[in-house]
Amino acid sequence: MTEYPTALGACGAALADLDLPRSRCAGSRCWPALPGLIGQLAEELRSPVANDIFLSVDLNNRPVPPLGDIGD
Repeated sequence: MTEYPTALGACGAALADLDLPRSRCAGSRCWPALPGLIGQLAEELRSPVANDIFLSVDLNNRPVPPLGDIGD
C-alpha cells in the first residue's frame, strides 16, 4: 500500500480506521484542500487580482477555428 505524506492521506487513513463505507467517504477527499481554499479566498479579499486576470485573458485572447468533432 502506498503511503501519502499529505493531509489527504492522513484523512483517508482516519476514515479507513472508522470502517466507514466507501460511499460515505466520497466527498472527504476535499477536506484537506479546504484550508488552502480559505487561505486563497482571504488573500483575494486582501489583494484582489481575479478581475485583472479575467480581463487580461478576455481582452487578449485570439479566437481559433474548431478542430472538428473528437471522433474525426
